[in-house]
Amino acid sequence: IASYHVAPVSKGRAALSVLDSKRVIGNNLFTVNFTTDSEAGKKDNEFEVHFIDEKGRVLSDRHGIEVKDGRVVPEKVQFSLLTDEESGDTFDLIIHENGKDESELVQRISFKSEIAFTSRDFGF
Repeated sequence: IASYHVAPVSKGRAALSVLDSKRVIGNNLFTVNFTTDSEAGKKDNEFEVHFIDEKGRVLSDRHGIEVKDGRVVPEKVQFSLLTDEESGDTFDLIIHENGKDESELVQRISFKSEIAFTSRDFGF
């Protein structure tokens, strides 16, 4: 179980945000679209993203995302969640800036879970 606190992105560095406004997860396999945050700096930056449940348990693999020359690479990331009955109804997308402490993140974005069944029930 992880514990996190939110801190701003490094000064002058590009920030990452989620393009999707709906933020509802209906399946254990889904895609999130990313974009740069226009309010942040312009210098290239690197991030790691993953999902956690309401108890802070990691639900997905960690994926690397870069902001290079103002572009997000890759723009879309497919996540495969490993959920159980105790995962809850809200999952948080953790955006961690590379080079910072593991517990320090630049964003924690909530997504509503509407998954009909847990993946651990089927041995995934």
